[in-house]
Amino acid sequence: MTITRKNIKRLVQLALIVLFLLLTAGVTWFLRATKPIAEGKEEVINLPLVEIAKVAFQDYTLDVSSQGVVQPKKRTMVSSELAGKVTWMSEKFTTGGQFEKDEVILRIDETSYQTALAQAQAALAEAEVALTTERARAEQARRDWQRLGRGQISSLALREPQIKGVEASIAAAEVALDKARSDLTRTSIVAPYTATVANKGTEIGNFLAPGAPIGEFFQTTPLEVRLPLALDDLRFVNTGKGGSILGDLELSTNLGNQRITWQARIDRTEGQVDPQSRSIYVISEIIPDDETEKPLKLQPGLFLDATISGKAFKNVARIPAAAFLDLERVVIVDEFNKLKFRPVEVLRRDGPYVYVTAGLKDGERLCVTDLPTMIEDTEVQVREAADGLKQEVN
Repeated sequence: MTITRKNIKRLVQLALIVLFLLLTAGVTWFLRATKPIAEGKEEVINLPLVEIAKVAFQDYTLDVSSQGVVQPKKRTMVSSELAGKVTWMSEKFTTGGQFEKDEVILRIDETSYQTALAQAQAALAEAEVALTTERARAEQARRDWQRLGRGQISSLALREPQIKGVEASIAAAEVALDKARSDLTRTSIVAPYTATVANKGTEIGNFLAPGAPIGEFFQTTPLEVRLPLALDDLRFVNTGKGGSILGDLELSTNLGNQRITWQARIDRTEGQVDPQSRSIYVISEIIPDDETEKPLKLQPGLFLDATISGKAFKNVARIPAAAFLDLERVVIVDEFNKLKFRPVEVLRRDGPYVYVTAGLKDGERLCVTDLPTMIEDTEVQVREAADGLKQEVN
């Protein structure tokens, strides 16, 4: 065979291919011979972590909360009973001024009423003189009749009709005199009770007509607060005869960072249910105290929070609302750290807490963590809830 340059080139290419294949096989064998052997590991299962709080049954007094506005027990629009010009006015007669019972607020011109009193006195005196005259005439007629001896004397001869007429005139004159005296007294308009001026309706120099208002007054003490109570809250308050609500309460408000309180008592209950709110209203009377040390004076229009002393309930557990799956079931963690759903009997819901009377046992663990998927019998990891939550629960 003739060796040509073309054949040599083909032999070289064939040799290179064989060499490449041998090198590839050698590298593959070397890599397989020297590869590391993987060690086997146990499968790790990550359990969800939940916080727990333990159940503790004890006795609770369940107070009832409400809110209301301070208002006076009495509020009166004081008016003039007479017509006349205002001639004098107390310096206290201004909005916020205070008067004692029967203290004079203002006076109207009494000239015409003094004249009327004098006329009434004169009319009574004239009637009394006329009565004396008629009685004297009647006595003279009796004597004359007896002296003449004409039998039974008539009532007309004894002037009995005239005497009765004069007696009626005297009675009318006495009534007129009493009215004149009363009118003269009413020229001084006085406070109906210990009162504070709510607003002023007249000024000195004004002419008042009968029935014209001079200003609005409200009773300074005692003050009241009208408090709404939901019908469901009635089972938590103390009641007396006829279902009347009893008990003391504390009223309070915030002034900056300071909490100011007043003591009060339930005075009465309104005799109807509000058809819109389905609530009843109790009226609490604020117990007077020394307000000199308080930075805020108690006055009508002030909005207050109220806490009414409620009934005591035995063997009740207060648990966080976070432990509830729905309105009637809670989630507990059993001894195997598995979630269980438990129906309970709810006595009352109060903000972040719920009072339960049955369905749980002392020491049971409540799940207070809201898992994305809450499935019964799920195994979990547990840890104690925050200290604040544990203290509240226990």
